[in-house]
Amino acid sequence: MPVFHTKTIESILEPVAQQVSTLIILHEEAEDGKAMPDLALPVKTVGAAVENLVKVGRETASSSKDQILKQEMPLAFKRVEESSVFLVDASKILRRDPFSPEARKKLIDGARGILSGTSALLLTFDEAEVRKILKVCRGVLEYLAVSEVVESMEELVTFVKNLTPGITEMAKKVEGRIEELTHQVHADMLRKSLNTVKAMSTQLITAIKTFVLTVQRGGQNIPEAQEYRNYVVGKMSFEISEIIRVLQYTTYEEEGGDDPLNDMKKAMSLFDSNMGPALKWVQTPTESSGGLGEKAVKECIAQGRKFADASQGPDKGRIRKVCDDLDRLMGDLAEMRRLGKGTAPEGLKLNGEVAQKLEGLNQEMQNAMLGQESSGVRRPATTFVGKMDQVHQWVNNPSSDPAGLGERAIRECIEQGRATADKCSGPERSAILKLCDELDQLTNDLASLKRKGMGNSPQAVATAQKIERKLEELNNKLQNAITAQVAEDFMDTTTTLKLLEKAARAPPDAPGREAEFEEKAGAFEHQANHIANTAIELANAGGNTNRRLLDQIRQNAEELKEWTPQVSHVAKILLDYGKYSPGDVPAVSVHFENVRDIWKEKMQTLTNLVDSATDTAKFIEACEQAINRDADACDVAMTQGNPQVVISKSSNIARRTKRVVDVAEAEMENSLDPDYVAKMAAAKDDLGQCITPLVIDAKAVATNPLDKKAQGKLRDSTRKLQDAVHGVRVIVTGPSQPQEEEEDFPPPPPDISGLTIAVTQAPVQEVPPPRPPLPQETAPPPPRPPLPSDEMKEVQSVLEQPPEDNRMAMAAHHLHREALKWEEEGNELIQAAKRMAVLFAKMSQFMSTQLKIVATVKATMIGADDPKADWEATETLVGCAENLMGAVRQAVRETEAASVKMRSVANNWKKR
Repeated sequence: MPVFHTKTIESILEPVAQQVSTLIILHEEAEDGKAMPDLALPVKTVGAAVENLVKVGRETASSSKDQILKQEMPLAFKRVEESSVFLVDASKILRRDPFSPEARKKLIDGARGILSGTSALLLTFDEAEVRKILKVCRGVLEYLAVSEVVESMEELVTFVKNLTPGITEMAKKVEGRIEELTHQVHADMLRKSLNTVKAMSTQLITAIKTFVLTVQRGGQNIPEAQEYRNYVVGKMSFEISEIIRVLQYTTYEEEGGDDPLNDMKKAMSLFDSNMGPALKWVQTPTESSGGLGEKAVKECIAQGRKFADASQGPDKGRIRKVCDDLDRLMGDLAEMRRLGKGTAPEGLKLNGEVAQKLEGLNQEMQNAMLGQESSGVRRPATTFVGKMDQVHQWVNNPSSDPAGLGERAIRECIEQGRATADKCSGPERSAILKLCDELDQLTNDLASLKRKGMGNSPQAVATAQKIERKLEELNNKLQNAITAQVAEDFMDTTTTLKLLEKAARAPPDAPGREAEFEEKAGAFEHQANHIANTAIELANAGGNTNRRLLDQIRQNAEELKEWTPQVSHVAKILLDYGKYSPGDVPAVSVHFENVRDIWKEKMQTLTNLVDSATDTAKFIEACEQAINRDADACDVAMTQGNPQVVISKSSNIARRTKRVVDVAEAEMENSLDPDYVAKMAAAKDDLGQCITPLVIDAKAVATNPLDKKAQGKLRDSTRKLQDAVHGVRVIVTGPSQPQEEEEDFPPPPPDISGLTIAVTQAPVQEVPPPRPPLPQETAPPPPRPPLPSDEMKEVQSVLEQPPEDNRMAMAAHHLHREALKWEEEGNELIQAAKRMAVLFAKMSQFMSTQLKIVATVKATMIGADDPKADWEATETLVGCAENLMGAVRQAVRETEAASVKMRSVANNWKKR
């Protein structure tokens, strides 16, 4: 991670930091008896730079209208100037006495002060610049609320004319800030939110236009048009609030990690941004239902639920209960206002209750966040693989995990397994449920033993080993089940959308068009939500460890779920305009097509992300098995003369085959092996050419179900397609190698049943064979390898059972455990990882005893009697070691994943 969060601050402070480092080195050398050199010239240079910096800062502060900047700048000036005086005094003393301890102390204090003071000064100025951007963002955010009162085309023109300059200025300033940031994660977050605001701004205009047309027509679709307009405004408001939140970051904060505090802060920030409009709507009884104020209340409840999901302990239940109460009260209040009874005594009473609950929710969230900050309790990882690591740490360290993190992680693994099993059937479902039950019982046994202080007993060790084996087995079964689910659910993602559009464009006199539309809309929303949930399940338990990719899958899946009902709303408007206002159909039709295309783009993006996170070999194997099942069902349907099933199953085969072709094409793009690419291209082309004949033959059978010749052609084309799919899978996975049977030892005796002894005349004289020579002296055999030394025994012990209070040792242990999963022969990365784990295990032993001594000595020598600084130095060093081990461990996993995706003959990744 970069040390400084903007490029400007980095460019100014980096040279200062280097100069301070040079002074500290000179100080160290002086402690060894060397005289300090004359520092008059460099100190003079530093003094001039400080003087210039302070001058520019004072001019900036005096001309600024930012009162916070004017208040904070003088404090930074004072510290920098005082530190510069320290340096000047130190150089004067050192000129008289190069060995002076007082001068060395002033030198170090002055250097530190200049670095920290300059940093504070730059941060103060940077925060002022950020406040300028925030002011523009908040202006746009506030003006978006005006969209609620736009009810004519003239008002729409005025609204767009006033909004456009604000969005343009905001985009320009945020884009400039993105280029300035050094934290790439923050830059990506800002870029994504800004792009969404830009895209939604065009949708906002069409949404308001459709709403205005609907109001002027007096149609019955005002709720749908209002809902879509509110959604677009809410989405833009959400993204602008995200921009405001991320702009205020000065350090890297990981969201979605094992520290729930960051997610709690995010939910709290979005809650606060909606609290004002929500309370205003609640406290104004004449406000109508369905407006932006009601949406703000619902957003507060939604963020409260997200906050509860990130919370720990009793806070989670309390916050969820308040959200449930608010949902119930809001339903009653919205109904009262729809009936025009907002000012009635019952309505006023509900207003007070909702306002009180909102305030109570706010207080509960603040208390929970304070509790989390003080406790620092972590939560289980989001992915199944991450939870497995936490479980491993729990089962192998009897006295560790006082907060119960490992036990909670395995409970969540079991819960995930049962949820996946519910979507499976047959033996697969039974096997997963059986594993979950066994793990549940083993976890209870181990937890009981640990509570009794028997965590080191042989029984506990045996139970821990069983848990790890069963958990690995569950992980494999879940990956296979989820891959099969992905192959099934992502087979066809757009047919229900096409049927919805067809129903929305039905002629006005078509019988039952409204009922038909409702049926198609329900099917469309059900399938879209099912696909999004499958993608989220893949991200949580699919086995992929690419954090950024998994976050993108979850985010895109949630966006798809949000966008899906909006497609239905606009389609409903199109349906009714076709009957009641045919003249406005072209305008609404264009609007629907825009919304539809955005949905299709989101679905395609999600599909691509899911394909990237899915193991290609397992995916193609799952598709092949599904194609074989469909082929068998199609064959039975032909025998029974059922053309509907023939068409249905043949269509499924064609769609699955198209997915295999797409994945094979992605394989070619990812691979660097030209031979592999050439083989895959040929197999892909062969497979692609099999789809059209299959479709033609299936139509022929459907047209004449009793035509035996047509049935034979369909069977032949199906068989050819199955062979082509199998050919693609073989290229990806390699031909299946039959397991070699172990050679019997001793070998069976030879068959001597047909043995005959020929009787021949013995020779008269037989020459005996020559006598073998006497053994000559040879080099002595190599000495036996020495027994492992005590040091290596200790290192091995650290790698296998690290002390839970030694974080560096724990990091080395996790890396060593990851490397042990793979054969090291021919795999240089695994060999290097194992060596690195050993080196860091040694370092952990050394550091555990030396670090405190070094920190104490340094504090005494430098005169910085600051235990907090010593602790921070220790934390920094240990944290760096943990990060390095984690990065190497992740590199091992990612390289293995890349070897699966970028397949090559030189693939040395073999599981032990």
